[in-house]
Amino acid sequence: MWKVFLTSMTIVEEIRNDPQQGAKRLDSEYRAGLTTLARRICHDDGDAAELVNHTFAEVIANIDRYAEQSAFFGWMSKILVNLHAKEKRRRSNQMLVFPGEVPECVDEDATERIYREVDASLLRDAVSELPQEMRDAVVLRYFMDLPLARVAKILSVPEGTVNSRLHYARLALAAKLGATAKKPGGKAVLLALLLCGLTALGAAITAALPDSGTSPASSRVSSSAEPPSSNLPQSPSGVAGSPQRGAEGGADFSQGEPMNITQTTRAAAMLAAGTMALAATASAGTYTWLASPNSGNWNNGAANWSDGTNDRVVWVNNQSTPNDAVFGSSSKTTVSVASTRYVDNLTIGGNAYTFNDTDKGSISVAGTLTLNADGTFNLPLASGRADGSLHFAGKDWQIGFLNATNSQASTYLEGNAFIAPKNDYCLGVVPASPTTNIFIDGAVTVFAGGHMTIHGNRTMRIASGKSLMTGSRQSITFKNQIVADNTPGYDYSRDTYILLRDTWNGPVTFDPGAGRTNSFGRLQNNKSRLVIASGVTEVTGPGGTGTNANLHVKGNGSSFEANIGSLLIDGGELYNPQTQNYWVDVNSYGQVTVTNGGRVYMPNAEWLNGLESPGRLTVAKDGVFDVGLLRLSQSKKVASEIHLDDGGTIRTSCLYIDKTNQCAKFAFNGGAIQSTAGTEYAQRAFTGGVGPNAKWELVTFTVGEKGAVFDTSNGVNIWWTRPLESGVSDGTDGGVTMRGSAKLVMTTNNTYTGATVIEGGCIQARVDNAIPAGTTLRLGGGTASFDAYTHDLESPARKTAQAFGRVEGSGVLYNMDASSVTGAVAPSADGTLTFATLCSLSGDYEVSANATKCSCLHFDAANQDISGLKLKLVIPANFDKTKKDGYMILEAPNGYAGHFDESALPSGWKVEYETSAAFLKFPQPFVITVR
Repeated sequence: MWKVFLTSMTIVEEIRNDPQQGAKRLDSEYRAGLTTLARRICHDDGDAAELVNHTFAEVIANIDRYAEQSAFFGWMSKILVNLHAKEKRRRSNQMLVFPGEVPECVDEDATERIYREVDASLLRDAVSELPQEMRDAVVLRYFMDLPLARVAKILSVPEGTVNSRLHYARLALAAKLGATAKKPGGKAVLLALLLCGLTALGAAITAALPDSGTSPASSRVSSSAEPPSSNLPQSPSGVAGSPQRGAEGGADFSQGEPMNITQTTRAAAMLAAGTMALAATASAGTYTWLASPNSGNWNNGAANWSDGTNDRVVWVNNQSTPNDAVFGSSSKTTVSVASTRYVDNLTIGGNAYTFNDTDKGSISVAGTLTLNADGTFNLPLASGRADGSLHFAGKDWQIGFLNATNSQASTYLEGNAFIAPKNDYCLGVVPASPTTNIFIDGAVTVFAGGHMTIHGNRTMRIASGKSLMTGSRQSITFKNQIVADNTPGYDYSRDTYILLRDTWNGPVTFDPGAGRTNSFGRLQNNKSRLVIASGVTEVTGPGGTGTNANLHVKGNGSSFEANIGSLLIDGGELYNPQTQNYWVDVNSYGQVTVTNGGRVYMPNAEWLNGLESPGRLTVAKDGVFDVGLLRLSQSKKVASEIHLDDGGTIRTSCLYIDKTNQCAKFAFNGGAIQSTAGTEYAQRAFTGGVGPNAKWELVTFTVGEKGAVFDTSNGVNIWWTRPLESGVSDGTDGGVTMRGSAKLVMTTNNTYTGATVIEGGCIQARVDNAIPAGTTLRLGGGTASFDAYTHDLESPARKTAQAFGRVEGSGVLYNMDASSVTGAVAPSADGTLTFATLCSLSGDYEVSANATKCSCLHFDAANQDISGLKLKLVIPANFDKTKKDGYMILEAPNGYAGHFDESALPSGWKVEYETSAAFLKFPQPFVITVR
């Protein structure tokens, strides 16, 4: 009986027992109503949304203070009004008054006006909570202003019964609204209820307000494919240039125009009454589709509706004051739509409704579309306001709102759309055949003002040469599979494409799931954001140049810091299987990021990171970027950028730049680069180091705090021909690490400051100071080696000069005759540091030990001078003084020259020198045994 009251009590208990779930229900059932009130007092959509969110937080935090005898919506409305007043006072206190300026006066009537609007809201709530028989009498007598005799006839009861119901209704309303008497305007409301009746109340409220009314009828949404030119929350300007439609009637709340309270109260009361609505006027009402006949036309001429009073009425298609449409239980029902039908809230409760487009018809939903059972919906949707919500709450849906055979079909979703949120069947139950239920045979455009998620168990197929254009203010996620038509005879790889429109900045996400593939000929992203979250996205076009590139990412043209104009491969894969050359263009500050296990696999493609303006590529967190040719930049003024961050890998056969005055930045910060070049000569050109067109004057390579990694685990050598400089302001970069089993050939003088680490394979230093002077060289054992010789490809062949501050670890150093170590040599505790040739050694020899072994220097060349090395024990406690044979700290099969400086050895330790070795020992005590 008290349905609304019981509903509010259910929400209250739910919030108390499970605040998180209660918050979700609170948002779904009360956001629209509170947003309407917030817009009236804020005059700004953003401030109104923030105020509603703050109100919800306060409601949940203070739910135990709710008095159950008061209307729940009215209680929340008071909280909202108080929060707004408090924020207004706070802002007023923060205002600075300069000499000569007069601060604005506080509008003394504003609070009274707000309270009057709240009073009307409380009244609407109270009327909606009346028992059905009382509510019907109140609506007909006071809000529809019908004579008592007419009300009695409609309700089929005597006039005395009507009077009795009205009397008890007034008492119930007075009890409900008694709490409002404590605030300004409350006593007037209560007095009017008790003494004058509801009709006098409506007149009193109307008279107390300034002149107001609804705005002129606003134009509605058409089916143009053009999105708006700005990101403000408005109807798409290319579709309709009208102002945002308010939550009720045609009032433009974005301009702060309050709705006439009598109209508001009357509309709310009629909505609460359910079947009580005006039948043949332009005022908003509720129309219910007749169960019989089942099929029919939704138009202005066919009488297929019931307004609650009369059956067989026609639909009032008013743009400024749309009506609510309700489709109840039915079966095998077809509704034909010949042109645009305007509706506020649309509810489909049956299980077999089919909406057909008979002549490019559409349904413009200004409010909420709710589907509560299985059904089909085959029309483009157009929503007229940003706070409208598109919600599919059913189980298994077959919703074909993208179905289109006309050349320009558009779908505008202004609110949030959760398509099949309970399972993966948004496009219907799992079919035996066909596997496709959305076939795009035109330039279909999908725009979302809110969040839209399309779950899918079927395929969205794009015909050859056609396109799917998408744009979003907040987000669109395709969890279904999107493929170009591969029917025999179609050349889908050349023309079929997906275009992200350039005037919307919400992300569009391809997330079909692991093992599933999206495929099309071309992908163009203009100033938007595309995310490839799972599966494989295959781009298969024949290749091109510039804006005709099969993968085109265009930024906003101003700054890398902007969040628009980006492609994010976040766990998914971007793939090109073709063998011919394939062009990619990242331009106008466009950004590409490969991360979280994402992968770009285009081993035959040329990736152009900036055509005439810069682009940015970032590879990080287990991301793999695998392309044939990586062209750094063609920009002449602002540098294109490549960031190779921690965990990321770039694989390419060549880094390339072809003009003298082009600039680029390549920043290592923990990521690895790997060469896929096939020949020794090609490896020398890995950074464009050969040929007349290798012009690198304006290109910089920097090493960040996490260092640069060169990976030769695939067995392919890397020839690095460009200087590596520190990219850290204080010079504490992470140095260079070489991995794998092949060679890293360094042919330039470098200035990074961190250690050079060889985990495996060999670094060849082909020039003097290829390893920066004074830095550390660390060898990781196994096959790790260092070679300071120019070898046979250089002229003249010679040994290069390297000046190490420190050499440590275990491994082999070749051709060190012209090199020196001035700080320390420190073999690892269980390994050997081998000098294959003579080397100038000075500083400390740091000797370390573990339970079984000790570090050791090994010299292959004869007469290596060791006299410049001072022995120092690292952690003396690790050395065993009782070890009879001591520790071998020098091995020189061909002899050596001089002795170590032993002045720093702990007391009792000494060195015993032999012809080809030296041992560290602690003298054993002389023991005489008597028998």
